[in-house]
Amino acid sequence: MSSLPPPGGNELEEDATLLRLGPDLTTADCLFVSEIYMLLSQSEHGHTTDVYDKTLAYATRFSKFKNRETVKQVRRLFDNVVEPPANGPPGAAPQKMAEFELASLCSLCPETAEEAVTLIPSLENYVDADLEKILSDMTNLRKFK
Repeated sequence: MSSLPPPGGNELEEDATLLRLGPDLTTADCLFVSEIYMLLSQSEHGHTTDVYDKTLAYATRFSKFKNRETVKQVRRLFDNVVEPPANGPPGAAPQKMAEFELASLCSLCPETAEEAVTLIPSLENYVDADLEKILSDMTNLRKFK
């Protein structure tokens, strides 16, 4: 038996490129790989499981930021980033960047706005100059901390 909605149903199909993430992820807080690394590497957890060990190994290998203060600074880079209301109704307020987009950007660390939009298509509504500034700031934090 399939859990898909019936053809012509009212439910929207999940599509990360359009930020239709489903009810569980729409309001969820997302962590980027470096935050997961911080949580797992500093855990006082006495016993581990195979999954825990593999997750820690993955996070250690792919974490772009290894210092707790740097991870906080990266997260703060996004405090004032908003999507222009280009596709919304007239007079709509800008929206904060979605947690999924933020976590994806911080985990992937693309070098250019074009690369970021290619990897995370939902970013296409953001101004390239704004994305370039954030990506440049993230690159600087990776180099100097």
